[in-house]
Amino acid sequence: MNSKPPKPPSPNAVKTITEELVKLFQWIAELFRSRNWFTLLLLTDVVLILFLTPGGIVAQFLNNWFSLKLPEWYTLAFWLTVSVLFLAALIIAVVTMPSSDKEETVEFNERKTIKGLQPFSFEDREIFARLQRQKSLRECLETVINPSFRFGIILGESGCGKTSFLQAGLCPKLTEPDASHYGIYIRFSAQEPIATIRKSFCQTLPLQDSEVANLDLLALLKLGIEAVSPKPLVLFFDQFEQFLVHYQRKEDRKPFINALHDWYVSELPVKIVVSIREDLTGRLVELQKVLGYSLAPQDVHRLEKFSPNEASKILKVIAEGENIRFEDNFIEELAERELASREDGLISPVDLQILSWMVEGQKTEELRAFNRIAFQKLGGIEGLLQRFLERTLEARIVPAQRQAAVKVLLALTDLDRQVRAGEFTISQLQDKLQASLSRAEVAEATHWLARGDVRLLTPFQEKDETRYGLAHERLIPVLMRLAGRELSEVDKVNQLLERRVNQWLGNNYDSRFLLSIWDLWSIQQQKPYLIWGSKRQQKERLITASWRRINLVTSILTIAVLLVVSFSGWLWYTPEGHIQQVRWKINNPLGSSLERVSDEQAAEAAIAIAKDQRWQLAFNLVDKYINRAEDKASFIVGLAKIMPQQGGYKQAHPKLQKALTATKEIKDSYAQSLALREIAAAYGQFKNEAAAQEVLKSALEVTNQINDPYAQSEALREIAPAYGQFKNEAAAQEVLKSALEVTKQINDSSLQSHALSEIAAAYGQFKNEAAAQEVLKSALEVTKQINDPYPQSHALREIAAAYGQFKNEAAAQEVLKSALEVTNQINNSYAQSDALREIAAAYGQFKNEAAAQE
Repeated sequence: MNSKPPKPPSPNAVKTITEELVKLFQWIAELFRSRNWFTLLLLTDVVLILFLTPGGIVAQFLNNWFSLKLPEWYTLAFWLTVSVLFLAALIIAVVTMPSSDKEETVEFNERKTIKGLQPFSFEDREIFARLQRQKSLRECLETVINPSFRFGIILGESGCGKTSFLQAGLCPKLTEPDASHYGIYIRFSAQEPIATIRKSFCQTLPLQDSEVANLDLLALLKLGIEAVSPKPLVLFFDQFEQFLVHYQRKEDRKPFINALHDWYVSELPVKIVVSIREDLTGRLVELQKVLGYSLAPQDVHRLEKFSPNEASKILKVIAEGENIRFEDNFIEELAERELASREDGLISPVDLQILSWMVEGQKTEELRAFNRIAFQKLGGIEGLLQRFLERTLEARIVPAQRQAAVKVLLALTDLDRQVRAGEFTISQLQDKLQASLSRAEVAEATHWLARGDVRLLTPFQEKDETRYGLAHERLIPVLMRLAGRELSEVDKVNQLLERRVNQWLGNNYDSRFLLSIWDLWSIQQQKPYLIWGSKRQQKERLITASWRRINLVTSILTIAVLLVVSFSGWLWYTPEGHIQQVRWKINNPLGSSLERVSDEQAAEAAIAIAKDQRWQLAFNLVDKYINRAEDKASFIVGLAKIMPQQGGYKQAHPKLQKALTATKEIKDSYAQSLALREIAAAYGQFKNEAAAQEVLKSALEVTNQINDPYAQSEALREIAPAYGQFKNEAAAQEVLKSALEVTKQINDSSLQSHALSEIAAAYGQFKNEAAAQEVLKSALEVTKQINDPYPQSHALREIAAAYGQFKNEAAAQEVLKSALEVTNQINNSYAQSDALREIAAAYGQFKNEAAAQE
């Protein structure tokens, strides 16, 4: 029997298999993206059991095709791995998975007196009637049912109870069978306004979605009138600020405002009451201009906070309704002294609710009371809302869970305008927070926040889906402060960037809203983790513009600093700057009371002034401002050096004579001698050898008065070459002879040896090698008496170099040999190495390379 070849799969079968594989891989990818480790671990277990069990598909494949058998330890390792993965999945489920549906069920129909941040609803009308709003309800109802009433406003600050007033007060009154009007409560959000009205009509009136679909406002109102006829219709637009906030552009608001205009000019028996936050009532100007309404005083109803007396009565009602112990006197004192605002003396309903909620939630009967002991243990009323939120979030023990709750709350908040951001489904929140939280974390945090014992979120049931919104706007300022402590650095930076870009765009790119250097630094640190979102281009433009401003300011500051530094450097470190300081000093009438410039600076300034050929000013400056002999000599030395550059001898002679006179007044002999030598040198350049030698003679006389032998010897050595310039070798050698005598009086052997070497070099200039070698011989004898090896070695090298100048290499190498012996006695290895290098170089000069290399 011949077997037929298998048929290829049909195109539909291929398509089906491919689609199923795509769904499978998409599902697995979603598990990784949402970090659903619980499901991934279980999936791994299933794959292992299906394919990798001992004796399973893979084991059979390896055995049949490759004759490979699994090792004996494989079975134990396999089941151990499966067990570990299963236990890990179980642990993750316990830690991260949401609680059971029963625990998460939100109580939609509570009738308790304590609502926390939730508003009172229609079912709470009997309780609300006891909460001190009777007068406001009566006045507002009288206005609404008045035949002349067409449009009105209910306003009040956040937390004063506007939503409760409408839901549990006005609307129930206007839905009673004997009511003259029929009221419909419509809560505005980020959703399109007319769509919101359609939804409320279907929830309140016997209308179907199909009947109202695609109807404009007028047609919708006519349908509503037919449903409640013959009663006029009253629409209560709650949280109308949501429409104004979420529709920022005028052209976006225009369709609905024009629809309201069409209603206003019609004769339909429909009245509208708008409820809005007091601080946003100015936004209604646009609506007033289009509708052209003019409200009477009674058409604007301001919902006030409670007086202390009213607040104490409300607390008593709450205490009675919740079986909480209370003391009359303490409740009145609490309302008067603690709860009342310092600004207006009134009390916000939300503060009463939170205080009641905190008291009611205490575990011991001692604290579950409105009395002084319980109040003191609760910590007083200051920061009540913040403590309430912190205390609520303390239940989230794990920091990651606490951060997840804060992030969900922030996602439902418009931080820039400090209003609710609208209502979102869990799926929408998951998409919004996908960069920082997994889908499971978002779902768990949202369910927890909406629980009946938490109630920081308000759930809104719409057919088959539930939307969630922030319970109250009073939470927003506290939430912003709390977010700074709870969120990680990257979350803070993302919040900062989102807020600042909205401010920048909303204020027409005003430079006041550019990022600071600290903001930019924080953003740069977290750049890899930024969430750009739909405003990526605007955020990048904001960052670029901010850096451009920072760079501009930095450039300006840098230029300013450079100018200041340059000016300061010029002023303090250049002769011209010193001249300017001295000029300010001279020209300032208060100069005597100012700090004096230093003598050194004054000397430099005087030289610069002399270069400018203002000789008299330079000499006056020296006489008046320079006291130190060294600086006076420095001025004369500088003056003598520039004399030949300032003209001929006739112009220079008077100045040199004045300099000579000034030099004779210098009290320091060494400084005086130095100045005299330079004056002699200046005369020499003018080829006035007689005057030069006369000055040198004076210099010699002054030098002979120097008490320090080394300084005297050095001065004499300088004078000798000066004589030599004038070819007066006899006088020069006489001076060197005197220098030699003085040098013999130097007590420091090292200094004496150095001085002798210099004298020998001076003799060498006059080609008196006999005298020079005689001096070198004396220098060598003195050097041998030096106790410190390193200075002794240095002196010996100098003497050897001096012998070398006279081409007496034998004597030089003999001295170097002695220097080498001395160097070997140096204890400091660095000094010894340095000395040996110098000796080797000296041997090299005498072409004794063998000795040098040794």
